[in-house]
Amino acid sequence: MQSIEVFFLPHPPVAIPEVGQGRERVISKTLDGYRTIAQKIKKIRPETIVVITPHGHSFSNGISMLGTSYVQGDLNGFGISEVSMSKKINLPLTHLIQIAWEEKDLVSVVLDEVMARSYGTQVKIDHGALVPLYFVDEVYEGYQLVHVTPCGLGAREHYNYGVAMKDVIMSFDETVVIICSGDLSHALTDDGPYTYNPYGKLFDALVVEAITEKSPEILLKLTPKEVSDAAQCGLNSYLMGFGIMDGYDYHSEVISYEGPFGVGYLTGYLANDFTTLVKSKLVQWDEEALKAYEDKKKTEDGFVKIARGTIEHYVRTSKKISREAAMVLVEEDTLKELMNQKAGAFVSIHKEGNLRGCIGTIEAVCKDLLDEIIHNAISACSSDPRFNPIEEKELTTLEIKVDRLYPSEKIESMDDLDVKKYGVIVEEGYKRGLLLPNLEGIDTTLQQVEIAKKKAGIIKDSSFTLYRFEVERHE
Repeated sequence: MQSIEVFFLPHPPVAIPEVGQGRERVISKTLDGYRTIAQKIKKIRPETIVVITPHGHSFSNGISMLGTSYVQGDLNGFGISEVSMSKKINLPLTHLIQIAWEEKDLVSVVLDEVMARSYGTQVKIDHGALVPLYFVDEVYEGYQLVHVTPCGLGAREHYNYGVAMKDVIMSFDETVVIICSGDLSHALTDDGPYTYNPYGKLFDALVVEAITEKSPEILLKLTPKEVSDAAQCGLNSYLMGFGIMDGYDYHSEVISYEGPFGVGYLTGYLANDFTTLVKSKLVQWDEEALKAYEDKKKTEDGFVKIARGTIEHYVRTSKKISREAAMVLVEEDTLKELMNQKAGAFVSIHKEGNLRGCIGTIEAVCKDLLDEIIHNAISACSSDPRFNPIEEKELTTLEIKVDRLYPSEKIESMDDLDVKKYGVIVEEGYKRGLLLPNLEGIDTTLQQVEIAKKKAGIIKDSSFTLYRFEVERHE
């Protein structure tokens, strides 16, 4: 059984002398890290390098790989035409990886020239791959390439992509190494490419810790806001690299880290000879998630129990839960409240901090609040046009909220709104947009109204009517 080595490398074009024009000396630690890793790769003499780069063509719901016999890339976009490379793609390994992903229900696409044109892109080596490979090519060029670009899915999914890649690479009859290309926070200083954010330095420290302590769970537990605040591009590449090591002990090392130019640059590696088995992180997380799920269900109130029970029944059977089955999920007092009231209701579903579905009714359309929640819970999990229907494997990961809406009232201006207390309805003719109150990331009434207008398709600055409403939130 062959060993696998995963290398973490940044991709600042300024590191290349033709681009840096002397500025590359500022990142001397990173340059030393590049050359240390290049020498390691030369010693291994891989027949194929899998490069995972965030700057290829990215899709929201699946990974892309380049699928032509040869690919080229250059730094014309950075004003440097003389830095270029051409590589042969290892198509057999590319397609074996795609098959492994398909068997795990992980979406991917292999881009040939025709498909790339249909998506308005090109089959080329991007700078996220070119910069690390530039330093490898200084000492070793005898390899083919597999070019992989992460996608818009979450951290756990990218880790799973790495796990599935591991089995293919282990059984492939060639020596393969992996380069995970990615810069860390771009918000380390005021003069960086992004606005300074104090979380940037913490994020970079967490990445260093995750590698040093062999603890990818540190990164998998980051919230969407934390990832956004970090303003990074390497997380998903890194998580795929960690996934390749899942189920085995391995050696890890951070060779260098520095943060000039307001951006974090890390070089390091994971090395595995597959001799020491350890408990799979996936198994461990599934056990922890199941326990957290069971604990969470015990604390949910009746409104949420109805919504969750409805969603789980519908996802598993494709059938609506009966009123009788729903009624046994809640206490008698809550059941009386649900059956004796009529009101609009919204059911919101989140997964790992990200919205996964939200459908509701402004006013009652069903015989009582019990049916209103059942109706909207089914719609939220299966018919929200922004998302694919929820799958059974997701059920234990879902956070569910139910908002009972009170009657709306017309208001004269945004001065009558409060983003924490009131939801808003914006109306112009037959167009109507609604936004619930107290949503993360919505801090001003202007934001609230503008988002509601956008949802309604209202583009004018005036001539719309405002309404406000209160909600009773159950979560």
